[in-house]
Amino acid sequence: MPTLLTQYNFLRSYANSSQLEHLTNDERFQLLQRIISSGQSESSWRAILELFASWPDSVEKSHALEHADEQLSTWDDSLRTVNSAWIYLYENSHLSSVAVIVRLININRREQYGNKELKAITTSPFVASLKGLTIYKSEIHSDGINALVNSSYLQHLESLSIDGVTLQENGFELLCNAQNLPMLKNLQLKNVGINGTRLKVLAKSNLVQHVTNLDLSYNSIDGESVNDLNQLLVRNEFNSLNLEGNFMQLNGALNLVKTIPRNSLRELNLARNEIMNSGREELRTLSLEMGIKLIVD
Repeated sequence: MPTLLTQYNFLRSYANSSQLEHLTNDERFQLLQRIISSGQSESSWRAILELFASWPDSVEKSHALEHADEQLSTWDDSLRTVNSAWIYLYENSHLSSVAVIVRLININRREQYGNKELKAITTSPFVASLKGLTIYKSEIHSDGINALVNSSYLQHLESLSIDGVTLQENGFELLCNAQNLPMLKNLQLKNVGINGTRLKVLAKSNLVQHVTNLDLSYNSIDGESVNDLNQLLVRNEFNSLNLEGNFMQLNGALNLVKTIPRNSLRELNLARNEIMNSGREELRTLSLEMGIKLIVD
């Protein structure tokens, strides 16, 4: 039996605490309808989460979750977000059924929590409709990455962001070999220690085969990696490539732009690299000729 929420922050806009503590299943469903009818907003989303977190498991609750998921389909997915630290997202060590209506989950946890939560999330059938997963400055181990890449429930994941995470070598290779993310369009591997060696692995990987927007900012990519970057661009059809905050110098940047297959990339971000001001105009001119929007400042 999960721990049920009894302290309300958003539901009290719809009923007082005394009323909320004695609701029948029918009354909970009516309250759900009222909240949804009030329109999409951060406060209404949080009220819906509180309602389900305070609703004991039952057939009626399962039906209400299905109904809510259908009614919320017109809402912006970015609103349907929850942080992995929210205690009511779990029943013991497993994900709770409320995750069915969530579209984006953010993990930002130190110590053992981030890895534990990543495994709980990715191994649950309740995330079958999850659209986005963000892992920010969290302690993630290889077994957590292994759970992610072997999950059979992430078929609808469109965005994966890993930012400021120290990925072990075998963890990075596991991630690159992922074949379970057929809808992945937006991939951010920011500040995760990608150097020339790791870029070679990524360039040949399954992970990016459906990606259209790739963010490799704030890593250790320099001009020596132009051939591997070119391999990435030849093998995959990216709309944008973000290399902000790496170690690319002018010659490497020019060589990269020259070798980009024509009409295969719309935007290239080279801001905060080691490109001197005097060479930026030459780079802009070349990018314009190639039909690429260049961000270099």
